[in-house]
Amino acid sequence: MATPAQGDTLQRPMMMGWLPPLPDFRGHLRAALAVPPSAERLEKLAFLAQHRLGFLETIQLDRALGDRTPEAASGFSVIRLAILASSTVDQLLPAIRVAGLRRRLVIDIHTGTYGQHRQDLLDSTSPLHQFGPQIVLFSITAREAIAGVPLAATAGEADEAIARSVDELRLLWGKARETLKATVIQQTFLDVTDPLFGGYDRLVAAAPSRLVARLNDLVSQAAASDGVLLLDIARASERDGIEAWFDSGRWMHAKMEVAPQAAPLYGDLVARIVAAQRGLSKKCLVLDSTILCGRV
Repeated sequence: MATPAQGDTLQRPMMMGWLPPLPDFRGHLRAALAVPPSAERLEKLAFLAQHRLGFLETIQLDRALGDRTPEAASGFSVIRLAILASSTVDQLLPAIRVAGLRRRLVIDIHTGTYGQHRQDLLDSTSPLHQFGPQIVLFSITAREAIAGVPLAATAGEADEAIARSVDELRLLWGKARETLKATVIQQTFLDVTDPLFGGYDRLVAAAPSRLVARLNDLVSQAAASDGVLLLDIARASERDGIEAWFDSGRWMHAKMEVAPQAAPLYGDLVARIVAAQRGLSKKCLVLDSTILCGRV
């Protein structure tokens, strides 16, 4: 059972201040659930998704969304998204679906066996291939890439090790495109490392934090070159603070790299990319208090 402090953290709609609050969320949800599964119910749930929701409210809305019928998705785009991860991502799925609903997307999500993303992708008979995703999101931790780099490595040796990890990712991107015909999204890497030398970490070529920074730089360059979309949670964590995104206790207990309180924002970042890829993004031009909006 969560302590009061943990409960407060999970309830707090972290970093979603641009969305309006919704008084009496539970009352609105009960009213939506009173409607039989139908397009009308889905519209009511989509209305709820337009508001600022915490982690627990997001889960409640996602459970209500799970009762939909195929006919109820009329007027919404249905997207098949696969997440290939090297950490636990179950806590992120409700937020992705709710954020998709916010953009009139019904997102069906496939997650493979924990830590088996390479095998799932390379095995043409795996459930991943049977699912047939339209979009594949690679959610890989930095730990794998930097684990084999000794602290005494030179700058050249460190760069070579990071480059090999990026080259392996590029092979996986290509495989996803070739065999699944899917759009590829690559998640950047959270820096959850502890400082070893304090302020001198930046001067040590193989210091973990420096390796993660170099990894993000090279992955970003490779993604731009290969036409891969970036889910830049590293940048978001720099803005919000790593404590808002990573909980060492949850990593130790369940191998969750993205903490539950960050799930609503994580889901929104994913849904933004999916919506843009589907041509559903919008832009606004403000001129003398006149707002002109259109799709991009």
